[in-house]
Amino acid sequence: MEQGERSELVQMFDSYMKKCLTNYANRWKRDYFRRRYNEVLIGEIAGTNDETLDDDPLVFAEEIISFGESFLIRDEAIYQALLELSDNARAVVLHHFWGDGSIRSIARLMHISDKTAYKLRNKAIDKLVGLNID
Repeated sequence: MEQGERSELVQMFDSYMKKCLTNYANRWKRDYFRRRYNEVLIGEIAGTNDETLDDDPLVFAEEIISFGESFLIRDEAIYQALLELSDNARAVVLHHFWGDGSIRSIARLMHISDKTAYKLRNKAIDKLVGLNID
């Protein structure tokens, strides 16, 4: 793969991930405000406890903590793919795509150079693309 093609692929992936995250955030916000007024406590119905009806044991949600910041991953395939990455590569991907941080701010956070952060991000993208996530 030539450098120009690789750069274009990285830009396309970056754009795609930002759009996915924006759509997810908008959907979450919309659903949150819809549910906010419609939640019914089971305790009010059955008189037993305070669990809400919208707790679904089949929904996947795992938390990854990186440099003191928590990231909630709701897709099991993406979660497993992120676990395949090295700790530093995972931190760069999480802070860049989920945390919307710039490479420079991530490099400062991790105490590495900007160039190292770019390399970690690019290697992580290459590995994630190679994993063929469904």
